[in-house]
Amino acid sequence: PIRDDNYGTFMYELGWIYDDMGNARQAIEYYEQALAIDKAVYGDRHPNVAIDFNNIGSAWYALGDSERAKDCFQQAYTIFRERYGDAHPHTKTAKEWLDAVMAS
Repeated sequence: PIRDDNYGTFMYELGWIYDDMGNARQAIEYYEQALAIDKAVYGDRHPNVAIDFNNIGSAWYALGDSERAKDCFQQAYTIFRERYGDAHPHTKTAKEWLDAVMAS
């Protein structure tokens, strides 16, 4: 159930912990929960949603699933670009991830 942004932040942080420990599969589960909450709280085009997509993409990339990673990075990049433009650091980072996965 969707509670609020604090619960979404908690899910994100759990994902980050598992990601940091090298457990990308468990990280994805928590990142996806954070994504669902952020979409419900902020809407589909919010920067927090883009951050969630970027985190999910990096975990899929770590697991060797380039196709899922690419989809996530593309969504993150699109949201950041719409919100901030091409010169923003978040947009540039998302583009770098997208370029890296497309080159692999």
